[in-house]
Amino acid sequence: MDPRKWLPSMPLFGKRGCVYCGAPADTSDHTPPRSLLPTPFPDGVQAMTIPACSSCNAGFSQDETRTGAVVSTVSFTEADRRATAPGGWLHSAMERDVSLHEFISSRLGSDGIFRPDQAVIASLSRIMTKTA
Repeated sequence: MDPRKWLPSMPLFGKRGCVYCGAPADTSDHTPPRSLLPTPFPDGVQAMTIPACSSCNAGFSQDETRTGAVVSTVSFTEADRRATAPGGWLHSAMERDVSLHEFISSRLGSDGIFRPDQAVIASLSRIMTKTA
């Protein structure tokens, strides 16, 4: 059995209910969120999919992107440096999404230090709770 698909096949999930709210699942959600993992995935890392309804799955989308953006902004790994450089996923996402650009840039001080506030903590908390 594909280890990424074990959870939906458990008897508890026999009817493919959303793991977040219990509604009928019509999508699959990646866990951990793909925005928190470098691409390509490191050797030995597999993202699992779990059953989710469209509403819950879409409801986490903005927080997942924001969380990935915060991590990439404050990280010094090579993967995150590529993400923030022109052509990287975060650079491109911030060019497309004005609200994401504002979310990150409004928290960067003139010294380049990222200063999280309650909105950042709330997004991180929702994604960490969801992932756990």
